[in-house]
Amino acid sequence: MQPAVAFESALDWNRCHPPGTRVTVRLADGREVSTTTASWAQQWGSFAVLSLACLDGLWTTSALVPALDLFEDAESLGALQ
Repeated sequence: MQPAVAFESALDWNRCHPPGTRVTVRLADGREVSTTTASWAQQWGSFAVLSLACLDGLWTTSALVPALDLFEDAESLGALQ
């Protein structure tokens, strides 16, 4: 029995990561590139895809690691009230 495949919808991604979000993407050759998102994510079948600044093509959100938002993290810990 195979495990259920979980995927992130474009709506889920867009709620937390608007265009301009800093992300890191790992390329096929193993290099990691830091850039920003250049568009809202759009649903393409079971994939959420978007474009990135300075990198051609569409990228799945599962290939991206958003940079930490220091203000959001502090808020979740109750530091800013």
